[in-house]
Amino acid sequence: MNPAVKKWIVIILATIIGYALMGLLITAVQEWIFHGVSYHKSSLPVLLTAGAGTFFSAVAGGWLAFIINSKKTKISNMIMSVLVVLETTWLFTTGRADGPLWFDIAAALSLIAGILLGCNLSLFKRSAAPIDSVL
Repeated sequence: MNPAVKKWIVIILATIIGYALMGLLITAVQEWIFHGVSYHKSSLPVLLTAGAGTFFSAVAGGWLAFIINSKKTKISNMIMSVLVVLETTWLFTTGRADGPLWFDIAAALSLIAGILLGCNLSLFKRSAAPIDSVL
């Protein structure tokens, strides 16, 4: 198989899997744990806790996408970020978003920040100089 085609297949799969994980975790936080989160109906502690859980869901999705890409490219994370913008725009323009525009923009920006943070985590990375080579 052509290496460029193989690379793009991996990027597309990483994007789909990372975005799906993020969506599943966001659903778990907002729907299963809090039984629905709404700007107008939820208390401030619920909004803050669900917001943090949503942010960490984006970190997990971004991290998984980056790992699937073998830590070689952040293109999947960039595509996921564009998808967040498109989805937020669609939700707001069709009236499916519950909160004011500033709230939905802040939520989208936190997702994008989480996705991009996910590809910069150093979990499971070996340090530049293994400890035995230093000693």
